Amino acid sequence: MISARRFASVAVLVAAIGSYWALRDLAITRGPALDEWSSHIGEQARLAIEQGREGEGRRLLARIAEIDMGAAHYEYGLLYSDGLLVSGARSTLLASEQAFADAATKATGETAAKAFLQLARTREKLGAPEGEVRDLLRDASDRGSRRASTLLATRLLESESADVREQAMRLLWKASWSDPEAAIILARHFKRASVRLPAVRTIYDLRDRAIELLRAGALEGDVDDMLGLGRLHADATFGKPNLATALRWFHAASKEGSARGYLGVARLLLDPASEVFDPAAAVPMLERAAEIGSAEAAFRLSGIFADGAYAPRDEQAAERWLQHAADRDWIPALIGLADPLTQPYATPEAFELGMAHLKRAAELGSTQAPKLLARALEGRGAAEAFGVSVREWYELAASRGDASAMVRLAAAYREADLGIAQPDPARELSWKQRALESGYQNVGMMLSVAEAHAQGSHGMAVDLARSAKWLEAAAHSGSVKGMVAIAEAYESGRGVPASPAVAMAWYDKAAERGSIRAIEALARGYASGFGVPLDPQKAYRLFRRGAAAGSTTSIRESGRALALGFGTAPDRARAADFLRRAAEAGDDEAIAELAMLNGPPPRQSVPPNISPAPRTDVSVGSNMETRGSSDGSHFAQRAEK
Repeated sequence: MISARRFASVAVLVAAIGSYWALRDLAITRGPALDEWSSHIGEQARLAIEQGREGEGRRLLARIAEIDMGAAHYEYGLLYSDGLLVSGARSTLLASEQAFADAATKATGETAAKAFLQLARTREKLGAPEGEVRDLLRDASDRGSRRASTLLATRLLESESADVREQAMRLLWKASWSDPEAAIILARHFKRASVRLPAVRTIYDLRDRAIELLRAGALEGDVDDMLGLGRLHADATFGKPNLATALRWFHAASKEGSARGYLGVARLLLDPASEVFDPAAAVPMLERAAEIGSAEAAFRLSGIFADGAYAPRDEQAAERWLQHAADRDWIPALIGLADPLTQPYATPEAFELGMAHLKRAAELGSTQAPKLLARALEGRGAAEAFGVSVREWYELAASRGDASAMVRLAAAYREADLGIAQPDPARELSWKQRALESGYQNVGMMLSVAEAHAQGSHGMAVDLARSAKWLEAAAHSGSVKGMVAIAEAYESGRGVPASPAVAMAWYDKAAERGSIRAIEALARGYASGFGVPLDPQKAYRLFRRGAAAGSTTSIRESGRALALGFGTAPDRARAADFLRRAAEAGDDEAIAELAMLNGPPPRQSVPPNISPAPRTDVSVGSNMETRGSSDGSHFAQRAEK
């Protein structure tokens, strides 16, 4: 006979085998249910590992692997990415990348879609090319990930191609039926879009769709949807924000224990422009958010206690909360801790600690930290830190888009600094152009890059359109040199469509700022009707203005106008005086015309070398420079008088 204990053991074994095959069937026929089961076991494994029971956590993950190896890889990837099984920022990224890559190839259904999404995010942090990240997002989108569709479309909206932007809008429209974030992003771009979207007449249709989706989830207790409703009602995209409603939803999320809910409440209460502004009530909200893990809340508290504006000044509390945020890898906190420790007066021990904070911030992807590391090393006269040279730290910052790091590298290649053996003008100019393209504002750099493109020098290809682009940027930045140069470009059609009217408009702006070159070009325009209405009187006044500033050319042209009665009453005596002054300055035309002045009065009513019809060049007189010549203008070297 079989004992009761033996019978129970056999029953358990049979039940286990039955469960196994049931789950195998589930994997084949009920993918979503299996995904939910894997996610549930994964959460239990995470909790066990967070509580120090790593062995139990790994056993739970092994249970997932028995049923769905792809899902197990995905759960491991989540744990790696949160730093629970691997230490070190780089090691964490590499381990999670491998796990998500394995999951993407072995998982099916929703898990595969999530794996491709996480793989895209991880590889982006590792510096993968934009095209590769987009391909991974597209793979996730094709497998049904609504968030991947939204992220992909957001990237495609940045394209210069109208067709690609239209594709992005349609992708967002499709995602907006299930992803409220897609509806919100779509609304922000809707007014500028030319594509017509079914069932969308105004941005309010999209707002209502997003609210409907979020409310459905929020009423079922979904904290993320509560937070989404809070952000949506606080957003000014759809008109005046409804802050009271936003506050209510953030409060609802906070009651569910959400740190982001407490933080959302605090942000609204700390906004001086907000109708719910109440900083005293915000401080306990921030404290609660910080206590349950919000690094941003801790960082904000540090600032509040350091400033003493919304709470009594407390330097110890400020330092404690700053350290709290830094311990949670909040990049601004790490940089804030490092700042006083990396000054030239800091002790070696303090300096080493500050550099460690900056290194950690750099590992987390900070754009600013590598540059601060390099500057700190330069301040100490050190060549490297953590096995990385000063130049390499600057290059890392530049690769992350820091324009000031690019400018420093340009200077290094100009001066043969930072370990560079000899000056390299081509590399210098290349870094300058990258800095400008990253938003750096410096008119001298704009002009030098423009000249290099115009001449094809310093390793730059001849590109007149790009040259004109930087000339116009310099002009819009207030550079008189840039205004004159872009005026000459529009005058001759060099790199831009020829436009006498635009040329004269830029000359006018430069003339207002005292450019003699522009004053004389504008005077010639009014004298010939080139790009402006024919106006001899205005031309004469402009030449007199140039003459008053000491320009020999303007002095000569004023004398001509007086001799011929062009734009002013004829006055041979005054004409002779102007021409004599120009002749004494060595002007050959003035010398010749002064000799002719005693002859019979001229019959023309306009100077013989000025045609009242528009011309493609605006030179006046045989010794005047002809614009639009093919030899290239030295924009950056032209000095204004």
